[in-house]
Amino acid sequence: MAVSELNEDIQDQICDLLENLQQIEKLKNKDIRIFLIR
Repeated sequence: MAVSELNEDIQDQICDLLENLQQIEKLKNKDIRIFLIR
């Protein structure tokens, strides 16, 4: 595998990770709001 291909793979994985992290943060924020409302 060429280095450039490897870099593209890694960049794709990092993008996926960042999206997942953002979704987790949103879920946590919702949970915190629900917790505070109670």
